[in-house]
Amino acid sequence: MTRSRGRPPKADASSIDPIIRAIATALLDSLTPTRRAQRVAPSGPMRRALLAVRLAEAFEVLAAEAVDNARRDGAQTWRDVGSAFDVRPQTAQARFRLDRSELRT
Repeated sequence: MTRSRGRPPKADASSIDPIIRAIATALLDSLTPTRRAQRVAPSGPMRRALLAVRLAEAFEVLAAEAVDNARRDGAQTWRDVGSAFDVRPQTAQARFRLDRSELRT
């Protein structure tokens, strides 16, 4: 397994599984015209892009929470997490470690 230094490179269209991309596109398409979306992204040509960024931020937090749960419930080490994401343990910890203040209550 090749270990990367730091965070993995930024994803591009060719690096995302087509099924995941289709699901994300459908989710974004269903949210864009809603009134709820107006609260987080004003109307206009950038609304879809703003919503995509807000969703990416939310998914990053959800991923960190999922890693935290896996580590607590399954006694996963940072080495295990790094192996799952094909990064060094230190990189996994830097990306996914949550401060207790960040956890949902």
